[in-house]
Amino acid sequence: MLNVVACDDDINDLNKVVNILSDIFQRYEVNYDLKTFLSPMDLLEQTEKADIAILDISMGHVNGIDLGRRLKGKFPLIKIIYTTSYERYCLQAINDIHAHSYL
Repeated sequence: MLNVVACDDDINDLNKVVNILSDIFQRYEVNYDLKTFLSPMDLLEQTEKADIAILDISMGHVNGIDLGRRLKGKFPLIKIIYTTSYERYCLQAINDIHAHSYL
């Protein structure tokens, strides 16, 4: 089973991510568990296993870059994909966090 977490402080953007992921996983018949979070701290506190993380960059006190660092520390093999409208974080996400993708 593929364990996926998604975190965005905007419920509309989070719902878009959920819909896209659900469509893809169902189309390719992937057995997955998707957990969603509006708070980075909730994600960190409530997640015990994660293979993929879909993260927003700009989320209040803990941004997606910091969250990615913490997730990499907790789950070294996790693949992180960032979704954001901020281009300025691209190099930091890729170089510091080794993000799998930046959308």
